[in-house]
Amino acid sequence: MNIKTFVSGAAFSTILLASITSTVVAQDTSSKAAGTLHTDTATTNAGTNADLIASMRSEITNLKTIVADLAAQNDRLSGLVEKLIAQNLPADAEAPCAERQQALTSKLDQLKSLGYKDNHPDMINVTRQMDTVASECQAPTTAG
Repeated sequence: MNIKTFVSGAAFSTILLASITSTVVAQDTSSKAAGTLHTDTATTNAGTNADLIASMRSEITNLKTIVADLAAQNDRLSGLVEKLIAQNLPADAEAPCAERQQALTSKLDQLKSLGYKDNHPDMINVTRQMDTVASECQAPTTAG
């Protein structure tokens, strides 16, 4: 799997979590409305609705844990990928430093224009790549 898969998985989990949360809120709200409009019906359905809401809240808690675990795994894998890329710089290593730095700066600017925050995984990856390129460009080349 690649980093984009994990980012997409975390984004999907976040969207799913938001959807379930809104469902719980809607169910809770409709349950309260049913209680004020039809007290007999609400009384007979109260246990069922309460169980459903409790189950959904439990699922939300589980999904939050999964999202946090995926984010942590994504961060660990991002670091490993960056190390591997730094060790095996194929075509990128041949490009002049200024061009590589400019390309990464452009990519960072593009991500910012899309509304990405500094703590977004893609922003972190590009920043790490910029740091790697900067350190490589400062080090004397030992190519034969």
